Amino acid sequence: MNTHFYAQIRMLDRDIQRGRLYLHTAGLPSYGDDPTKCAKKEWRKAAQFLQDHKKSFPWAIGILWAENHIPIVEFFAYSGIQTFQEWPGNPDVDYAQFRAGEFQDKAKGLTCEDGLIALGKEGQHRRGSQSLEKYLLEAPYFPSEFVKLHF
Repeated sequence: MNTHFYAQIRMLDRDIQRGRLYLHTAGLPSYGDDPTKCAKKEWRKAAQFLQDHKKSFPWAIGILWAENHIPIVEFFAYSGIQTFQEWPGNPDVDYAQFRAGEFQDKAKGLTCEDGLIALGKEGQHRRGSQSLEKYLLEAPYFPSEFVKLHF
């Protein structure tokens, strides 16, 4: 069985969008010799675009892959939980797609089934976490057949 995701990466820097990203094996060579470093760079480009447009979210999840050697970031941004009392709640989710670092006004598709599985597991994990901070620090567990590396 092939591994679905090459890496699960926590993004905890408060200067850029916090969250977690999943780097898929689809198109992995497009992320170069250091795929995790390149994936973080693509995440930061997408997050910077949102910051530049005055969009901020408590957390986000990225599904990263590539098509025709073009890196793609599918950015799922969460909001609508304002207070600790509302946690875990049922957050709103916004979607944005970036190709080669460029925002796509008309996104092509909405992730793959592997991405949906990762998002579902993230949601279950979040609802079992005591707070946003704890959720961000403690990533959900995936077996090595699904995610090869965890950062």
